Amino acid sequence: MHLLSGIHFITGTNEVANRAQSSGGLFRWKDGRDFPDLIETLYDYPNFRVALRCNLNNAGGEPIKFHGTKGTMEIIGQTLTFAPQDISPKPEKYSTIGWPARLRKEYLAQWKAEHPEPEPLDYHADEAEIFTAPEAYSDVAAHEDNFFNAVRTRKPTVENEEFGNHAAIGCHLANYAYFNNRIATWDAQAKTIRG
Repeated sequence: MHLLSGIHFITGTNEVANRAQSSGGLFRWKDGRDFPDLIETLYDYPNFRVALRCNLNNAGGEPIKFHGTKGTMEIIGQTLTFAPQDISPKPEKYSTIGWPARLRKEYLAQWKAEHPEPEPLDYHADEAEIFTAPEAYSDVAAHEDNFFNAVRTRKPTVENEEFGNHAAIGCHLANYAYFNNRIATWDAQAKTIRG
């Protein structure tokens, strides 16, 4: 649930995913438990998709990665890295492989005429940016501090009960999809999971 609520917070989402599909299994901890030690879920939201993995078989951490149209943002531990994506216009190449040479040459010539090269001083390559929290920072302490201050002052928390409920429903969608071996959808009107 914490990974899902973190993704909701970062994306500014305060809604339940439209649907979820899960896969996984008990691969290591065969000690009588019935919950998978590895579960992977694909969530569909109105404007993006989330691929989430919960792996109890490896201590590799919980990296979070966002692949956007303008770059990739990755969070590992207390470090965030943003790597910009080159969004300069480029001619279509893959689909033109099967074209006759003359047609491909005409297309590339027209494309080049419509997209002139930038002047030498106008071009710059953006480099990755890395942000790290201060050494003594604890996200758990900050989360608890926000909660205790809200209790003392009666001010709203960063992640209120509605926000938490939406993240929890996302977990229920994943479990429903896994245990019923089907796609789970959220019916907001009836406030129920359907499969």
